[in-house]
Amino acid sequence: MTSAYVLQSRPYRETSALLELFTPEHGRVGAVGRGARAPRSRLRGALQPFALLDIGLTGGGELKTLTHADVEALPPPLSAERVLYGWYLNELLLKLLARDDPHPLLFSAYVHALEAVSGAAADSALRRFEWRLLQEVGFGLAHLPEGEGQSWRWTAQGVWQRAVAAEGITRATLEALAADEATLDAAQCIAARRLLKPVLDQALGGRKLQSSVLMRQFRTRLPPA
Repeated sequence: MTSAYVLQSRPYRETSALLELFTPEHGRVGAVGRGARAPRSRLRGALQPFALLDIGLTGGGELKTLTHADVEALPPPLSAERVLYGWYLNELLLKLLARDDPHPLLFSAYVHALEAVSGAAADSALRRFEWRLLQEVGFGLAHLPEGEGQSWRWTAQGVWQRAVAAEGITRATLEALAADEATLDAAQCIAARRLLKPVLDQALGGRKLQSSVLMRQFRTRLPPA
């Protein structure tokens, strides 16, 4: 038995589901939920996005079989826009993590981000999750540059380079990103996004995030403040 979140669920055959799960011990796991979409299936109500599950898996191949799933913690209460934040987290994991590659620290960061995206510190939580994810998949950033009061940018060659203030990020903001418990203010979130977006684009290798497209579409439909 292990804890898990459902990152993605797709119909499979008449009543089953193909699942992508995120676990602390095994990382991203592919599984079949047999009969999960059947009207009386016990799995049907449990396999909901953003709920912490207790699951059982069998099988030694790339695609496991889900034996049970019980809800340990219900999903956080999320507005329509914040649901898209959650899908963004899931899509990053689906696109950047290989299967069966454990990332326990990233799992903890995901739990924290899900808890935070419903509140006022949502942008800070997203940036800190992106930071941790990029470290976990091998895009560096962990060794902070030396020099208080200076601004920095991360080059495509994987090194820190001095930058003008309007185009870079300060060491203080980098330290806040790397801290276990810290909340970035609005200016720090903007600087962190300026740093992290091109690195994420590089990690994605040109692949587009559907959640980002949906988020932009959602915001254009909002009435003016």
